[in-house]
Amino acid sequence: MYVPAKFKDNVFVKIKKDNLPKKYHSLFKFDGGQTNWERMRSIWFDEEERRSQSKADIAQNILRQPQASADQFFDDVIIHKIRAKYVTEPDYKGNIKFDIIKDKITNIEFSRTVPEKLFYWWGKLDANFKPNISHNFIVACDISRGTGASNSVLAVCDVNTQEIVGLYANSYIDVSDFAELAIATCRWLGNAYLIWEANGPGDTFDKRITKYGYGRCYINRNERSITHNRTSYRGWRSTPGPNGSKMDMLSQLDAALSESLKDERLYRYLILHDEAAVNELSDYMFTPSRVDVKASNSIDETTGAAYAHGDRVIAIGLCVLAMNMAHPAELLTKRKPPKDSFAHRYQNWQEEKEREKSYIRNKW
Repeated sequence: MYVPAKFKDNVFVKIKKDNLPKKYHSLFKFDGGQTNWERMRSIWFDEEERRSQSKADIAQNILRQPQASADQFFDDVIIHKIRAKYVTEPDYKGNIKFDIIKDKITNIEFSRTVPEKLFYWWGKLDANFKPNISHNFIVACDISRGTGASNSVLAVCDVNTQEIVGLYANSYIDVSDFAELAIATCRWLGNAYLIWEANGPGDTFDKRITKYGYGRCYINRNERSITHNRTSYRGWRSTPGPNGSKMDMLSQLDAALSESLKDERLYRYLILHDEAAVNELSDYMFTPSRVDVKASNSIDETTGAAYAHGDRVIAIGLCVLAMNMAHPAELLTKRKPPKDSFAHRYQNWQEEKEREKSYIRNKW
């Protein structure tokens, strides 16, 4: 924790517990700043903290900071631990480049020479800047209208390692262009599982996906039902309220992030490396009728969006939701039915039907 030191510049120093004699341990609170948002401590602050009714009261009346002045959805201690343990600079920065020839997306590659490097990648790429497609991937999209008010975000989840390995954010990309980028990214990843938020401009996004005949997509379903009944709509649809789909999705993300910090992980987890995404976790607040991003957010310095609307959090949360359907690559291989079996013939019949639908869509 931080304690004052009588140096000539009157600076503050960070003291490790192991370096301090035990007789002085009771004088300090060694929590790494987790319980007071990494602010400096003093005897006065400790007394005020003891008297306070809640963490929101401390944030409002003692520290006078907007962060945590309302009820946060994601626990601040968890956010602090994720930032300390996992947040790091991406291994690669660039963009996914591709061509469209005769209504087909082709010549897909990862380029590091583009002027605007908006696609971040954590992990290894081969000599040709291609990922390890022996893993299974999820591509999740939160879509804006591309007017600069908020970001369109594309998140890539490696299902085998259960971590966010890719992230793209752009506040000025057109919805149709963003859909083409999403398909190109899925192809680059060996036909990744695609999920997007269908509300708002999601319909325009869906029509573009249909045009190019990409079929490995999330079909909207009731995640709270036992049978997870599918609807006739593609993409995830957000519904408000305490029992709505947005609350359910954010709750699953919260559980996955907490599980990632455990030494022995027994359930689904998610490792997050992007600093901007971790910062957005702090912005989700409980309001009387819904969970939403607080209104005090300023310009997103990484993309130029007028306001940070928590778009990265939605895309990352959709990755967790899609893990219910997209399994690690080795499990998919094990579940492949034997050749010439009924299950194998049925699978081939389904794939042929999907190809016929794609052909009809393209002709139309």
